[in-house]
Amino acid sequence: MKKFLLFLITTLSMINISMYSQVLSFDLNSAVSIPTSKFKDSINTGFGSTFRIGYKISDEITVTGKSGYFYFPGQTKTVEDGTMKSSVSEIPIVFGIKYYPSFLNQVFSDKKMRFYCSAEIGVFLNRYKQTFNLTKFNNKDRTLINTENWPGFSPSIGLQYRFFEGCYIGYDFNFYFFGTAGTPTTWLDGEINFEYDLKF
Repeated sequence: MKKFLLFLITTLSMINISMYSQVLSFDLNSAVSIPTSKFKDSINTGFGSTFRIGYKISDEITVTGKSGYFYFPGQTKTVEDGTMKSSVSEIPIVFGIKYYPSFLNQVFSDKKMRFYCSAEIGVFLNRYKQTFNLTKFNNKDRTLINTENWPGFSPSIGLQYRFFEGCYIGYDFNFYFFGTAGTPTTWLDGEINFEYDLKF
């Protein structure tokens, strides 16, 4: 009986230690997004925001899930019989990993700075809006909306500064890519981020 109690106490202690070593991270990002390749031909610089949740599985690796919203206003183009203006909205739903390389982060002796890179894949919800102003419509706006879902991925690199225990502020660069019919949609953005790490 004593051996069983000793085993039970030891097991519970190990579980308790394991539980308190777990970390959940929550980060909120605000972005300015620059369309690239063919995407920039009809779309202007956009903006957006993302939210990422992560689960730390080691000192260097965090498993992540991210979503958000991006909006790109369009350029007004002259077409036959009038004008056409387009805009695009994107909602990424992606999952991946965030990597904090210890061999690089050892450079920061005060341990308040940390470098990371990430890679995430998933689906992008794409909403393409076109507004026509044509003579044959008596110069009244007519709108067409097309919604599609496409697979894509998003790698990023960034740097964060710990200003309070478990609280970080940083800046990262992201590249977004997803395949659309004909030409892939791509954009680059810079994101200011705030992250909170919750230990339990």
